[in-house]
Amino acid sequence: MLVICIMGGSKSGKSTVEKALTGLGFKPSVSYTTRGINTGGHTGEVNGIDYNFVTREQFKQLIDKNMLIEHAEIYGNLYGTPKFYGSTRYVAVVEIEGFRAIRDLYKGQVIGVLLTADPKTIAERSKLCSEEFEGSDEQRIRLTKDEKMVIEMAQEADLIIDSTIGVNNITAEILKEVKRRREK
Repeated sequence: MLVICIMGGSKSGKSTVEKALTGLGFKPSVSYTTRGINTGGHTGEVNGIDYNFVTREQFKQLIDKNMLIEHAEIYGNLYGTPKFYGSTRYVAVVEIEGFRAIRDLYKGQVIGVLLTADPKTIAERSKLCSEEFEGSDEQRIRLTKDEKMVIEMAQEADLIIDSTIGVNNITAEILKEVKRRREK
């Protein structure tokens, strides 16, 4: 088994890279969340593909049944990563706590990738996402929190990649690391 953990701040390109790796045969980890579908600037989401949208009660049941690797409350909503099964390649978009939990559980089978982008790029991507989200209090809170999280993520990530190099170059860098690990 191999798990690629994609981390980064809001609008750093995490979902885009996840989709690219899924297209290359990686199985996506579909996290559980209590946040509403299509909120916070997220448009076009599909339940069961982008996230498993559940109630707080359903989320609590997942915890009680030990079905999650980790869970956290982020921006007032609960998020959780389901356990991985089988001998396949997975890709998971996670926060730093999720990366730590996955790394601790699956040891040397995990590669942590931090995507970064300059503030101008983040602002441009936010404009494309949703006019309602752009300039909102929620966006300002996320960007301030993101700065602190990215510093913490950078200390533990195996790869740090500037997401402005484009998704093809990012996936190439990740695949180089996968190959390097296999050759060890």
